[in-house]
Amino acid sequence: MRLFICALCLLGLIVPSFETKALTFEQLPVKQASKQWEVQIGKAEAGNGMAKPEKGAFHTYAVEIKNIGHDVASAEIFLYRNEPNSSTKFSLWNIPHENAVSLAKSLNDGSPVKHRN
Repeated sequence: MRLFICALCLLGLIVPSFETKALTFEQLPVKQASKQWEVQIGKAEAGNGMAKPEKGAFHTYAVEIKNIGHDVASAEIFLYRNEPNSSTKFSLWNIPHENAVSLAKSLNDGSPVKHRN
């Protein structure tokens, strides 16, 4: 009986990990906000040299980040892609540490950070 219960518990832990889902949005734009930041995900801009979505492979989006709270001394932004079956974080875009103070000043002045694609 103990072996059966242990096997049932183990099966209960393993089976949910077989289900995977891609991150997609039903309706764009999607906006979320905290007391400090507002992030909006929208449709990516199309153009020469811009990535185009491939059905079944990946999606493309635009990102806009605003400071809606108190002024900040420095800010860093990192975007990562969601890679199924991997714990590795693949960087899509970032503003490096050496630009953190100038980014904060721009955000404090009301200029949002926009990534078009």
